[in-house]
Amino acid sequence: ILISSCKEIFILSLAPLIIFLALSTKTTWEEITKSQQLRNCIVHNNSNIIKNTAGIKNQPLYQIITTNSYLKLNESTGSFIISNDQFLLDTSDTIEKYLVTIIRKLEAKK
Repeated sequence: ILISSCKEIFILSLAPLIIFLALSTKTTWEEITKSQQLRNCIVHNNSNIIKNTAGIKNQPLYQIITTNSYLKLNESTGSFIISNDQFLLDTSDTIEKYLVTIIRKLEAKK
């Protein structure tokens, strides 16, 4: 019972911080999620976005790839490549920005 009570108090005391972080980092988190989806496609589907019988433009990653100038899509095969190293640098910067924001908010909470 004591552990359960402590857990509840801990969660309740962090709830406002968690909500704030979720709202203040939403855009950054969405970018990280896109990068994660691309990474998963590279690793698990050999850089091919075709997952179903829908047309190429209806594939889940189509918009992400075609709106990023650092990615090139072969629309006839569904394969894509990272055409510019800046994509990786930008992704790394986005992740760093996200983590720094969380760390600063947690430090401010102390």
